[in-house]
Amino acid sequence: MTNNLHYFGISGLFIGVIAIIIAIFQGDIRAAVEPLQPTDNARLKELVVDAGKLLIKQKILGIKEKQSAPDEIITETHNWVQFIYIGLGILAIILGVISWINKEHIRLSGAAISLGLIAVAWQYVLIAVVIAVIILILSNAGA
Repeated sequence: MTNNLHYFGISGLFIGVIAIIIAIFQGDIRAAVEPLQPTDNARLKELVVDAGKLLIKQKILGIKEKQSAPDEIITETHNWVQFIYIGLGILAIILGVISWINKEHIRLSGAAISLGLIAVAWQYVLIAVVIAVIILILSNAGA
């Protein structure tokens, strides 16, 4: 008896496509969700004001303050959008494997696993595409 309902395979395909779409547009998603960073002019203005206050305290008022280390700028090392599309890619891989174990259509299972792998290794996929385009251009230039 064959299973005509390919829930796991189709779900894996759908989630894999969503993961790849998120990976492609990760910069736009991050820019739309995160607040705008202050411009360099605003930072420069803050520095000038702080320097003016320090100069007034030291030269005019005669208050000697101990110099403190500047506040460290904490940068986010982990990108939450990458976590989302990598997680969805892994879920697509798992659904593809479950689809294959349940003997659903082999093409659906393979496609779900492939899309999941592409989403997980998105950065390397882009590098491979750039290398392929360079090779294509070089091979056509000699013809």
